[in-house]
Amino acid sequence: LVGTLGGLGIALGATELISFGREALAMGDDLATAADQVGIGVERFQTLRQVFRELEVDGDSFDKAMMRLSTTLGDVQSGATNEATKSLDKMGITARILSGEIDTTDELLDAIADSAKRFGTEAEFTAAVVDIFGRRGGVELAAALKNGSGAIKSMEDDVRRLGTVLTEEQINKLADANEVIDKFAQTTSYTFAIWASNVIGSINTVADQWLELQRYLKTGVTLNGAGLAAEARITAISN
Repeated sequence: LVGTLGGLGIALGATELISFGREALAMGDDLATAADQVGIGVERFQTLRQVFRELEVDGDSFDKAMMRLSTTLGDVQSGATNEATKSLDKMGITARILSGEIDTTDELLDAIADSAKRFGTEAEFTAAVVDIFGRRGGVELAAALKNGSGAIKSMEDDVRRLGTVLTEEQINKLADANEVIDKFAQTTSYTFAIWASNVIGSINTVADQWLELQRYLKTGVTLNGAGLAAEARITAISN
């Protein structure tokens, strides 16, 4: 029993370790995908995400805000006009985008943060940020951006010193490994399914044979019982 429990504990420990490893691989893949979708380098995407979390903007809200900002950057580059592009114009950012000085989402974020000093009051800056990001997350983002890009970059440096940022090379290795594991898991699933179908077929055959044997034995017992009963009656009459 002790040996069985020990083996079970080892098996569970291995399962948990594998599960943890899969989560780590998936995290790298997810980070690479999220950063690519919003047009930010994967390393800076991580530092910004962690900084904004410290500034009371959760990860999901940050991701949505960066997606929206990426769309707004594209709108300016294509000449579209909306509340967000008008707000960027008030911030003095539009010309810098059109000239190519700003061409990534994180550069645009830095420029928005630095534009805070152009506004007479914090409320005016907040209103402009809300026009870009929307009411739901704009207020929190304005509060996080109001001290300029320098303050944000200083906090990013602190994050890097903590050693909690994966390099682009590390992210790519995790993403590649996760893809290999997924393919292996898929192949293993197909192999198991084929094996199971063959085993089930064999089990069904054995089960059918066993049922046939039971029916045969049951019939034989019944006939044998009837013969013994008839023999007993003949003996009784003779006597």
